[in-house]
Amino acid sequence: MFPLFCFASLASAAHKTLVLLGEDTDDLQFKTFFEDLKKYSSVVDTRILSDDKTDRIILERFGSRLYDTIVIIGSKRDAFGKDSEILTHFLDNGGNAIVFGTGAINSVQEFIARHLGVHIEKKPVQDLYGNNDIVLRKLVAPETVVSGKINPVTYNGGFLVISRPNDFQMPIMVGGLQHIGIPTIRSFKKLYANQIVPIAAFQGRNGGRITFICSETFAHDSSLNSEVRFAEDLTEIPAEKSGNHDLLIQLLEWTIHYKSYNKIVSATHYDPATKEAPVQYTYNQSITVVAEVSTANKGEFVPYTDELQAEIFMLGTFVRRHMKMVSPGKFEVTMNIPDKHGNYFIKVFTDKFGYYNAREEMAIAVRPLSIREKEHFLFAAKPYVASCLSIMIGAFLLTCHFLWHKPSN
Repeated sequence: MFPLFCFASLASAAHKTLVLLGEDTDDLQFKTFFEDLKKYSSVVDTRILSDDKTDRIILERFGSRLYDTIVIIGSKRDAFGKDSEILTHFLDNGGNAIVFGTGAINSVQEFIARHLGVHIEKKPVQDLYGNNDIVLRKLVAPETVVSGKINPVTYNGGFLVISRPNDFQMPIMVGGLQHIGIPTIRSFKKLYANQIVPIAAFQGRNGGRITFICSETFAHDSSLNSEVRFAEDLTEIPAEKSGNHDLLIQLLEWTIHYKSYNKIVSATHYDPATKEAPVQYTYNQSITVVAEVSTANKGEFVPYTDELQAEIFMLGTFVRRHMKMVSPGKFEVTMNIPDKHGNYFIKVFTDKFGYYNAREEMAIAVRPLSIREKEHFLFAAKPYVASCLSIMIGAFLLTCHFLWHKPSN
């Protein structure tokens, strides 16, 4: 019974991937990519996206995801139900996706791009001479997403237009040109090229990640094993292996939470004087916050040893402090509660670009001091006390003078 329980626990924790192919997709062209998927996933299933509305793709059952990551190569979206609510619910609840190609009108790729709030362009990216097979050299991905040196990437496909890159919309590679029919205006083309995003990564607050590669052939064996033979000015150079495979592996690791993923194991707070968490704190009272954080490293969670912050906020931040690491993965900080009663939140969080940042919020109540807790002798009131005493002494001396002083004749 115990081995069976252990096996069930391991199976539930394993990473499961679903590959969605097109009706005319030759899966033999993706042999290398499928082998890579099997290295990182315990289960790799394949399905065909077709126009048959009765052949629905099931991604969730009884509120639980059947797959952690989906790889979309086909473009038909009828298999996801009316208005693609199956796909929308999967992505909005933290599901991961790797999307290839730009698709046609009303395709899965176009639907996901619209759902992410970006524009997808089906026109192929070209170089100055109108070639569709181009070489991308400008890697702008965060170090936490793509680390190390990546060789130039061969590419054939469309692109995305991301108006405002941020923590949730991250261009991975930019460059190339869109053919606009005026080859003499190279300055305009070069300016526009920085807005062309053939490969991008998206991340949500729910932990879901989407990698968008606007090329249908990027994961082909011929593309992963391609070579770069020309420099940026199209002069011939000794052949070198392209960075397609290395880039795809790193994007795969990032998408499936193999790296750059933080989580808070536990977080609590207490009064440092009593070592217990009271029902209510009082203002200006000290509070100690303790948190235990883990980070993903090669698919396993290890103690987090980087920067961690804690803050007390209501409508805005009142106090923010960097937490001190007392042991690997365990952090602690002592702060003073603001001098205003009310309901506050204590937030413990990491803030690293490209990571899924850990975040935990704890509510606390802060009450005013009772009459027995207030100070009855305030040192700040010494001038007022001295003035009152001087008035009393003066009145006493004046009374004595009035009663016992005998005026001279």
